[in-house]
Amino acid sequence: LEVLPNGAPGCEAVVLLSTQGNGRVNGLGAIRGADILIMCLEQSGDNTLFSWLGILRGSDLGMPNNATIALSMASYGADEMFLLSRNVFNVGSAVGGHSSIYRLDMGDQTFSGPEWRAIDHGMRQKVDSLDINGDLVP
Repeated sequence: LEVLPNGAPGCEAVVLLSTQGNGRVNGLGAIRGADILIMCLEQSGDNTLFSWLGILRGSDLGMPNNATIALSMASYGADEMFLLSRNVFNVGSAVGGHSSIYRLDMGDQTFSGPEWRAIDHGMRQKVDSLDINGDLVP
């Protein structure tokens, strides 16, 4: 789950959800564990209201099923999204294991990385959250 501070028009915020497993979502249809759901927070508080903005079909981009656990994006409509891997990640030239950060270019829909690996910083355990503020330091 990632809440983007700069929402789309008509949204207080935009929420990204990394899915696990296959299922169905009203308004979007069938989803897979590689998909990223994009929601508009229209109203918060006692009567919270969301609507669907869309879906990024990770499987269409070659993402392995259930490969990511967390997401980060500067704002809705940004040029790139960062994904934290939960398992082996092998998409084009982006190859690595768990607890690594990969970059998705939203323009040409290609992956690169890993941009950062937990193991390189002494963390052997699986990392399960991600919040990027500023530039990544390799």
